[in-house]
Formats: sequence, C-alpha cells, structure tokens
Amino acid sequence: MRMGLPILIFEYELHSYDFIYDCGMFHPLAPHRRLTYLIIIKKALKKDGYFGIVCFKTEGALSTPDWDIYNDKSIKGGIGYTKESLKKIFDSDFNIKEFKE
Repeated sequence: MRMGLPILIFEYELHSYDFIYDCGMFHPLAPHRRLTYLIIIKKALKKDGYFGIVCFKTEGALSTPDWDIYNDKSIKGGIGYTKESLKKIFDSDFNIKEFKE
C-alpha cells in the first residue's frame, strides 16, 4: 500500500527561513503525513516567517474523507481541499492572511 509521497529527511537550520512556498507537495500526502509536514514547516520558518501553498481544490480533485483514503488504500491522484478544510488543517498553527483561487 503506497499512499502519498515519502517525506524526505533533509537538513536545515531551525527557524532559518523567511518564506516557504509549497507548490504541489501537500495534496498528494496521505492524511497521517500531514503531521510531519506541518512539523517540518513550523521548525524551518522564522518566528515571523511566511508560508504559501498551492494545492488542489475540490473542483480539480476529489474531496475524499480521510477514512475513505485508508479504506480504499488510494488518494486517487490527489486530495482536493475546500477553504474550510484547509483552515481546519492550518489555522491552529498559522495566521492565515488570505485564500486565492
């Protein structure tokens, strides 16, 4: 069972990045990989750093509930996110400035 891309282990200085931009790494991650993803982003960003992300929305990919991903053993090409689902994932760790389609 292969779900999502592997999380690569790489070296970086803690809290050394002013800006981290993700274009296409988040939507193919299996739900359990989101935790490691968030930990890496938070550890790499400076205190007042910025994080930008581009990912599939539900019009471009299925909005598959986490349980269905594990039950079906597939992310079906990537997970689509609504504004609300992204808020649920990121809001407790980041100060969301804006959403753009």
